[in-house]
Amino acid sequence: MKPLLVIQHLEREHTGVFSEVLDRQPAPRRLVRTYAGEAVPADPGGFSGLLVMGGLMNVDQAGLYPHLTQEMRLIRLAHREGVPVLGICLGAQLAAAALGARVYQGEVKEIGWYEVELSPGAGTDPLFGGFPGRFRVLQWHGQTFDLPAGATRLASSRSYLNQAFRCGSCWGIQFHLEADGPLVRCWLEAGSDELAASPGVDRDEILAGIASYEQNCLRLGRELFERFIGVVKDAADGWAHGAVSE
Repeated sequence: MKPLLVIQHLEREHTGVFSEVLDRQPAPRRLVRTYAGEAVPADPGGFSGLLVMGGLMNVDQAGLYPHLTQEMRLIRLAHREGVPVLGICLGAQLAAAALGARVYQGEVKEIGWYEVELSPGAGTDPLFGGFPGRFRVLQWHGQTFDLPAGATRLASSRSYLNQAFRCGSCWGIQFHLEADGPLVRCWLEAGSDELAASPGVDRDEILAGIASYEQNCLRLGRELFERFIGVVKDAADGWAHGAVSE
């Protein structure tokens, strides 16, 4: 099986609980750390799937971070060729932009534990089908996006209509089901300046929320990523037998 490509934009924006799922898989993976200057591959054909993680930069900052343009091109090609893609936060925004949708500043920042509600389209989705209709997740973003043409909305929150979507073999998720307690604490420490400049964001409330919400989020995160790996394996089997992916 071809390796799964993981794109990581910051050292602290790693795969979190998704690593537990990856560690149980016999399939190889390739990690590209753009923050360390590692190059984004040009061809998705050498990979079984793409996992694109979050980061502090925005899609419209490609002039400062040229790898963003390269990632969007890679996602666009992967979508065209049926290679499964999962984008988290910045990764979701890059996926939306790669597929022709607008990415822009939201009316408010979501930083903390927020409730998301699944959309009707999530009921039969390979990743979200059977999930609770509402659950509370960790959010840390100020950008949002429109849905790409032909995409299905999978989840929304009170402030952000598009929290998750699927478009063919590509999924984008704004929230962080990969983040465990230590990772949340790391982000709070590293993001202290942003927290201080964000009205209504309460660091102590976010810390307290770890005890209330972490375990459920991690359970859902493991389930979601296991399902994504299943999609990746199914696509790889299809290619091996000459099938045409969606």
